[in-house]
Amino acid sequence: ALRHILTVNSTLLALPDLRLQRNTCILLGNSFKLLSTIQGQAKNGHLSEVDISDIGNPLLQNVNEYWPPVQIRFQATVSLFLRSSLDSNHIVATRHVASLLSSILSVFSTVGKLCGDFIYDRFQKEIWPNISKLLGHMISSENDEYGTFKQLRKRSSLMFSDTESLLLHSLLGCLEDIFSGKDASPLLANLIPTTGSIILPLLAKECNIGEKTMQLMKVLLRIDCDCMWRILLSLSGSEFPSRSLLPCPVPNEFKQQMPDSRMEGRARALIAFVHSLPEQSLT
Repeated sequence: ALRHILTVNSTLLALPDLRLQRNTCILLGNSFKLLSTIQGQAKNGHLSEVDISDIGNPLLQNVNEYWPPVQIRFQATVSLFLRSSLDSNHIVATRHVASLLSSILSVFSTVGKLCGDFIYDRFQKEIWPNISKLLGHMISSENDEYGTFKQLRKRSSLMFSDTESLLLHSLLGCLEDIFSGKDASPLLANLIPTTGSIILPLLAKECNIGEKTMQLMKVLLRIDCDCMWRILLSLSGSEFPSRSLLPCPVPNEFKQQMPDSRMEGRARALIAFVHSLPEQSLT
């Protein structure tokens, strides 16, 4: 019965009704959770009538089978969001598209937590390019250059609508779940510098977005604390050596272009967090 539901759901994702697609994604996520529970119960011997050798790995089997339609729907919905957000007269309201995107991202979060390294390669090749496109569209500006303090200040002062804030919260939560997964460290480490650079301006935001960004930054720093070290030092107003044997203060132009005190305080908190981490392996 559950497999039949999953089969029907994959078909419903192709229909044009956004509300139906959203509900389908919710049901898909719940179905994967149920499969994981059934599989766990069987492995622990709580389902005496079920032989684990007979059922194999139903979670991974079904995720593998129904991943393509979810990934295709995500790619199409990202394109729709980008078009609708640039055109106020677009036939589809941006808030409806953002709601669907949040539901799809929830499926990715669920799969990431349940399946771990099984989906990392797919995430990196099929999902991350569209997530980075969404984040770049909402955070960066035309001819933006990541890592420069002038542009960082500009991006940190951006204002987001309620729709954009909800979508950003979903994006940050999805990334946190994916990067927090088992064995994410070696398999997704190459995405850390880009991810950290894109979300860095959000440290200046108050309430949910800023706090969610802090949580994601800590997850990234646990994997690789070196890639963001220099810019966090600069944002915090701390001193860092331009050359290893010749310490020098932060250049004046950095201090003059420093983003607001909220970002500075969070940068200092992240540096303190890095200091609290155990020494990382060189391999």
